[in-house]
Amino acid sequence: QFGRWQSLWNRWQQWLTGAKLTPLQACLRYALAQPEIDRVVVGVDSLSQLKEILWAAKGDMPEVPEELHCNESDLINPTRW
Repeated sequence: QFGRWQSLWNRWQQWLTGAKLTPLQACLRYALAQPEIDRVVVGVDSLSQLKEILWAAKGDMPEVPEELHCNESDLINPTRW
């Protein structure tokens, strides 16, 4: 159901590689870098997952290229998945 955004996924992967970020790092750091967001809630199944999340959240968030921004509700609103 997300296939129509394949070109966006490809650009995302290229940007992650260039920025030397994992998807987890990029997602957490992006959310934490937003001034209007005070907290981020995550779920974990193990201590190792928690450690990975805490590690991933540390560090700078590079600027996200405009070509990766998307305002399509079908993609960004989980209730429409």
